[in-house]
This record gives sequence, structure tokens and C-alpha cells, in this order.
Amino acid sequence: MFKILGIMFFLALSNQHIFAQSQEIVATDPKPSLLSKVVDNLSIGYFSEILGPSLSSLSESKYPDVDSKGNFSEGSEPIQAWNQISFGYKINSVWKAIFNPRFTLHLGTRKDIPADDGVMRTEDFLVGAQGTIWKSGDWSLWVRPAYRLPTSRATIDANWNGQVEWLHIIDKAPNSSTAWGVGMWHMVRAYVPSEASVNERWRMYMAPYVNYTFNDKFRYDFYYENEIQHNEPFGEKDYLFSKRSLQSAFTGINWNINKSFSVFPFLRFYSVRKIQQETMGVGTWISASLF
Repeated sequence: MFKILGIMFFLALSNQHIFAQSQEIVATDPKPSLLSKVVDNLSIGYFSEILGPSLSSLSESKYPDVDSKGNFSEGSEPIQAWNQISFGYKINSVWKAIFNPRFTLHLGTRKDIPADDGVMRTEDFLVGAQGTIWKSGDWSLWVRPAYRLPTSRATIDANWNGQVEWLHIIDKAPNSSTAWGVGMWHMVRAYVPSEASVNERWRMYMAPYVNYTFNDKFRYDFYYENEIQHNEPFGEKDYLFSKRSLQSAFTGINWNINKSFSVFPFLRFYSVRKIQQETMGVGTWISASLF
């Protein structure tokens, strides 16, 4: 009898010990694996700019272009979509490393595609880092130091070893007292020459903008673009000498379809010097968060 009671007492203690261990195991969170940490810090985005036809000929398969004086140019390329897939990896709370493959798709008729080009054109890929390095109230400063790899035919044929690039965006967001926002894009690019290069080149792009937020779905945007650049044979001009190479504007309504997808159809003024239908075209930005 005492032997049976002893055995039952021992089994009860054993079960209680096993139960306590199981509760301890359940309560302990497993450590995340290295793979899960990498996946959690990864992001994949997509951006496309589609350049459509001019207002004077919406049925044409070419987008408008202008010369240095703002006049309509007959040498424009077919309707096209510039594309970028952005692979990002979060380094810390501020910085994200990025690798952006880029390519252009010609959407017009094949006869309008330049003889030395194809339906798909590889552009210069970009590597670098980006992040918001300053924020105060409604103001913020986002920067992206980067390097454009020599992967496009245009860069290779011109004997460039790539381009060093700095882009920053100063933004004043809308708040509870106003739906208006303002800001500016500012980018500087310096071309890295090779032993076969004959020119020295840099370009500076600026685009102040203003927007008005209607609600969480729709926002009005207006951008003014201005670019100057230096592209001269070595030693012929001072390195700070430049010419205006772009002066345009575009405006439209940005539609946030959901948190991961937005479209921005716009009207583009390829020349702000001469406002005419031939130099005005339609286009669209498409932005998506894929992962």
C-alpha cells in the first residue's frame, strides 16, 4: 500500500515539473534567425514615369521635345516609360542602403525608335544610401548620396566611368492649420571621366514645388524644373561655366489608391518660355511598394 502511494506521489511531482517546464518554454520567445532579420529590413519599390504625346497630337506615338530656345523639336523620341526597381536594406533608424536597376521601355511604334536603340533600353543603375537626416515640426530634409554605374549605352559610348550624385529634398508638409505644402528637389551630378574621355561634365537640377492636400487620397502638385550643366572639352572653359539645359513645369493630381500604390497623371510644359500645344504633353508617375 505504501509502495503504491509512493509511486503515485512521485508521478504527481514529475507531471508538475514537466508542466512547469512546458509553461516556461511557451513563455520564452524564440530568438529571430539571421534570415528573418534580413527579410524584415528588406524593401522593394517600383517607380515609373510615362511620357505621353503632346496636346496638339494626342494620337501621335511621340512625346514632345524642345530645343535650347524653347521651340518644338522634331527629333523627339517615341512615347516611353522610364522604370526603376529599388531594392533597399534598412541600416538603422535613419539610413537605408539602396540598389536601383533602371530601364526605359519604348511604347511608341517601332519605326519611331532610334536606329541605335531597341524596345528596352538599359539606363545607368544607381547604388547609394538615403534617409531623412533632419526633422523639425513640419519641416524635413531627406538626402540621397549615390553613384550612377556606367551601365547605359550612352554613358559607355561617352567614355564615362559613372556619375557621383547628391540629391536632397527640403519639404514643408501640410498641418492642421493649412493644407498647403512646399519644398524643393536639388540634385548635383559630376561625371567621372576615363582615360578616353574628351569632355568634363556636371549638371545641377532644381525643382521647387507646391502642393495642396484635399484628403488622404488626393493631392494637387505643381513642379517647376530648371537645370544647368557644364559639358565642355577639357580646359576650354572654366569648370564653373554652364548653360541652361532644362526649363519646364508640370502639374496634376496625385491619387493615393492605397498605402502601397499611387498614380500621378500630369500635364507637362516642356517649355515655359513659349506656352503652346505643341510643347505641352501628358504623362504619368506610377509608384508602388512591392515588399
